[in-house]
Amino acid sequence: MNDQFMSWGGAHMRDLLSNVILGNIILSIVIIVICFILAIILGSLKVSLPQNKRNPYSVRENFLTDNERAFLKEFNKACGPEFTIFAQVRLADILNPVKEYKDLNKVASKSIDFIVCKSEDLSLVCAVELDDSTHKLYKRRQRDKFVDDLFQMAKFPLIRFQARSNYNANNIRRLLPFCNPPVIASRVD
Repeated sequence: MNDQFMSWGGAHMRDLLSNVILGNIILSIVIIVICFILAIILGSLKVSLPQNKRNPYSVRENFLTDNERAFLKEFNKACGPEFTIFAQVRLADILNPVKEYKDLNKVASKSIDFIVCKSEDLSLVCAVELDDSTHKLYKRRQRDKFVDDLFQMAKFPLIRFQARSNYNANNIRRLLPFCNPPVIASRVD
């Protein structure tokens, strides 16, 4: 009798177990199908700008102008490995407001063409502006005076080079005051 009960109980348990496994398989398939449908629906909802608005940003073709690149090539040679040059550095990254943060707003959107640092510790040595024909414009001259005044107040050397059609590392090297007392806001033609 025990054997009969066991075989009946075993069959019942086997059927019950099969139904549970089959139910889990069906539930898994249903969940996968639902996830697939959600993926299709969410994939069709593209996150993009509305059609009536254009993308206001694009990647610049060149980080520096042709003239800036030509100058930088010779400037790197002139400075040698003991100095590292960074291009297009925000003034706010090198000049800290001493008293008020409203002063930070005045420099936050302005940049300097090049910053020279000691390679060993990246301590600041001087700033360099490359003055092209745009620096003759009234607004640009106002901006240049503002920048010159900032560097004079900070007692940090700013050297201005006149833009040329070509540059020579030896000529640039002769004009760099790194080993001499700093020249503040000097113009080099």
